[in-house]
Amino acid sequence: MVRMSSCHGNEFTPVFGALANSEDDEEDSDACSGDEDDDGDEDADAAACSDAEPDLDPLEDIAGAFSEAKDRWKIDSDTLKGFYLHSPTGQLFSWDQPRGVLYEYSRQTGECIPIWAAGNPGLSAEIWTILPLPPTDPASLQGAAAVQSSNVLCVLHLSRFKSAERMAAASADFCERLRLGRHALEALLRLPPPGQAYVVRTFCAPAKDPSGALCRQVQSFEKLHAHQLPWSGALESATIRVPTTGAILGRCVPEVAAMCWNECDAVAAAHCRIACVDSVFSVCDLGAEEDGTLYDGRRLGSVWCGLEDGCCLDLGPVRVRVELKTVHA
Repeated sequence: MVRMSSCHGNEFTPVFGALANSEDDEEDSDACSGDEDDDGDEDADAAACSDAEPDLDPLEDIAGAFSEAKDRWKIDSDTLKGFYLHSPTGQLFSWDQPRGVLYEYSRQTGECIPIWAAGNPGLSAEIWTILPLPPTDPASLQGAAAVQSSNVLCVLHLSRFKSAERMAAASADFCERLRLGRHALEALLRLPPPGQAYVVRTFCAPAKDPSGALCRQVQSFEKLHAHQLPWSGALESATIRVPTTGAILGRCVPEVAAMCWNECDAVAAAHCRIACVDSVFSVCDLGAEEDGTLYDGRRLGSVWCGLEDGCCLDLGPVRVRVELKTVHA
């Protein structure tokens, strides 16, 4: 399996934090160190220390610390992280739902190593032939009493927010980075926003006359019929329904991922969560993206905030208009 570059963030360290560097360990160490000036007691102290049972390295007690995660995903309700202890190999894995990253814990180095990411699903994809897929909504496995049924139907209408404006800015940045001329930018801006996004993603600038190459590519697209254009299937709007058990919005939702035309679009794999809390559909941000989630222009936090009919949520370039309908029995 090909692993991505190691991260030293130690996803698992907090589990053992209380066991390391305790005062009791320090006292035991002091007792075993003996008094250098007391030669008479030195041999006795050494013998006592040698007979004492050696301290167990907390990093080695993986099976005990993660017994509830043996061959099943165990979700930490505070962090929304999942843990899985693979009993045949004794290997421990962690799933970071908001970021869509799977980590493998190394006993030798104490590091957590990212081995799969939703942003590059083809890399190390064979891991999912060994592990079951992690829950799409890990919090739903906790069976929180606060999540209840409702007689209200929650429908989300998704669209690209300020699509033309955002793509014009992205196209200008693209031409500047590749040092393309003014004519290249003017040609690129003649395409609709999905077309601009397609060119920005796929254009390979030749060493000779890159500006002319881009202009010629745009001209070739302009000669095609609408159904022949490579971006003809680009998704610009969609409608999805949220069950009362809740759902996570982000790139993990196919409709949202399809609206992220650019790799730099600020939408996380798990961006925010919607659920029916105390019979009211509510939303909270998952803290996975620096830009966060906007609720009618105001930034959301991790605390549940009740949704209102007609309100809007902004996840980067994706705008979500909320529709709440009362269901009559």
